[in-house]
Order: sequence, then C-alpha cells, then structure tokens
Amino acid sequence: MKAKALLDSEHARRAIGEVAVPYGVCTEPSNVAAGGQDCPVRFRCVGCGHFRTDVSYLPDLEAYRRPAAEPGATAVGRRHR
Repeated sequence: MKAKALLDSEHARRAIGEVAVPYGVCTEPSNVAAGGQDCPVRFRCVGCGHFRTDVSYLPDLEAYRRPAAEPGATAVGRRHR
C-alpha cells in the first residue's frame, strides 16, 4: 500500500508543469500554461527538447517509426508508387 501511495504522489508531482501529447508529455512552459494549445511545432513532439516519454509508450513509438524506416518510404511513412 505504501508503494502505491508513493507512485501516486510521483505521478501527481510529474503532472505539475506538463501537458499530455501523443506518446508522452510536453514541458514547454508557454504550451503548458496554455493547456497544450500554444505549441510552435505542433505534433512534432518526438524531436523536441521539451518532450518526455517513458517505456510504456515504446510499442506505439516503434510502430510509428517502423513504416518511415522502410526503404522507399516518405517522411509520413508511405511508399512511393
């Protein structure tokens, strides 16, 4: 029971100063203050220094990356015909 309380307090501590984004959270101050509506590079989180993620998103991140890594794929992960 003590471990759950500690985990809950850690989640609450981390939630202050961040907003949820696809595959993780954003800690960019103006975006956080605007509730996630003021990002200058919207939806390009993975390469941003304010982006945080954890291993729970690993399967999704790998699936997201996989099509783009295939030979002949474009930036959005679709093959040229």
